[in-house]
Amino acid sequence: MNITETLDSLKSLGTEQNRKIYKRHGVTGSAFGVSYANLGKLRKKIKTDHQLAQKLWTSSNHDARILAMMIADPGQTTDKELDSWAKDLDNVVIAGAFSEFVSTTPLARKKMEKWTKAREEWIGTAGWSLMAFIAARDKELSDDYFENYLAVIERDIHKSKNRVRYSMNGALMGSG
Repeated sequence: MNITETLDSLKSLGTEQNRKIYKRHGVTGSAFGVSYANLGKLRKKIKTDHQLAQKLWTSSNHDARILAMMIADPGQTTDKELDSWAKDLDNVVIAGAFSEFVSTTPLARKKMEKWTKAREEWIGTAGWSLMAFIAARDKELSDDYFENYLAVIERDIHKSKNRVRYSMNGALMGSG
C-alpha cells in the first residue's frame, strides 16, 4: 500500500465514537478514530514497511502514527529518526506505542538512557516507559543496571510532570 491508500483506509475505518474515546485518553489533533483491531488488520496486510511508516509519521495523524509504530522496521530505524519522532510526541497513547516500538530496536538502551533525563514531558514519559519495556524484555541486563535509575526515581518522582511520574512508576514496577 502507498501512503494515499493507507490514509484513505484509515479514514474509512475511523469512527466518531473512537475519536471521542481517544480524546478522553488525551489524544489531541488529527485522529480518524480507528480501532486497534482494525489497525492490527492493516498491520497484517502491510507487514513491515519502513518507508511507509516514515510517511505515516509525517502525516501527524494519530492513527497513522500508531500504525507507523506497528509497521516500522526496528533494524532500519536510525538514531536521528528516533530523536525526531520523540520530539513529535504529544500524548500518552502515542508515547506508549512509540516506547514499545523503540524497545525492539538496537538503540533501545541508548535512547532510554538519554530520554529518562529529558525535561520535556512526553520525551521523559517515553524514556521511562522504555525502561519498563527493557526491564521486561532484556534478560541480559543485571539488576545493577537498573539500580541507578531507582535512585533517580526516588529523587525526582515528586517533582516530575504527571505523565513522567506515571511512567516512572511503571519503570519501577517493570524493573522490580
